[in-house]
Amino acid sequence: MKAPGVLRYDNRSIAADYARAAFGAVVCLAPPVFMDVAAVLAWVLVAVGALFVAFGLRTLLRHLTTYELSQDGMRATGPLGATVSWNGLTAINLAYFQTRPRRKIIARSPGGWMELTLREGPQAIKIDSSLEGFDDVVGEAARVARERGLTLNSVTLANLAAMGFAQTSGDGEEVLS
Repeated sequence: MKAPGVLRYDNRSIAADYARAAFGAVVCLAPPVFMDVAAVLAWVLVAVGALFVAFGLRTLLRHLTTYELSQDGMRATGPLGATVSWNGLTAINLAYFQTRPRRKIIARSPGGWMELTLREGPQAIKIDSSLEGFDDVVGEAARVARERGLTLNSVTLANLAAMGFAQTSGDGEEVLS
């Protein structure tokens, strides 16, 4: 494991999410406020505008949260903080979400993002690939999962392999390396 430290979401990523949230909220909420629009259209615009406001609040929570990766586990400090210890780790899930159609998953490609969930019983920490040090967290989680003999789903194993943390065994099954 690399040196433990405090991790935050990339400022460019956070700024871009704030811009998207503000733009979407203004575009959707301004017409019902400043123009005479049909009631049905107004309700649709307000509903979609509310989604952009919720996205902005989610971005604010991410901005206010810091993560600490240590030899003992991972801790999120902020409005919705949580702690997951490596000794108590019960599950990891690594998902890839693509924003454009692709034939082959390419880890950390510009056409998508990855999301890691670390779980210790009811406690969970969820981070995505725009977090600085994401690869270090995934690597440490994969190492701990291997040591603890955790059963991982096929999607998580495939995504770990795409990042270089798992390999295909002789019988074609993905295994942690």
